[in-house]
Amino acid sequence: MGRKWDDDVELDEEEEAAEHRAQRFLYRHLSRWQRKSLRENGYFMVKGNHTGDKYRVYFDGDDSVFRVRDDCHFCLSVMDENEYEVPEGDRVLARKLLIQGDEETFLAVANRTPQP
Repeated sequence: MGRKWDDDVELDEEEEAAEHRAQRFLYRHLSRWQRKSLRENGYFMVKGNHTGDKYRVYFDGDDSVFRVRDDCHFCLSVMDENEYEVPEGDRVLARKLLIQGDEETFLAVANRTPQP
């Protein structure tokens, strides 16, 4: 995957402060194992509340989430259509909470792309 946790990205001071706040907020909502995985791999695992499927939620700049089923992955990207840039940490946390709290809605609104 592309970008990883705390990767250097050129931002102005206000954007940088927002990114750091969002990353700290995300970090507080992750388990110890999720934080470790995010630091080491650039993603963490989340269990869907409806199907029980496991998902890899990436911190990579392109809203990547992969559903893992019997070693088969499907890309589930939620596209941001906002007029302003939402910090990556906030977008990652939103996907995590949606998968954990309302997986059916996540699956309904996500763009599915089979992995090659």
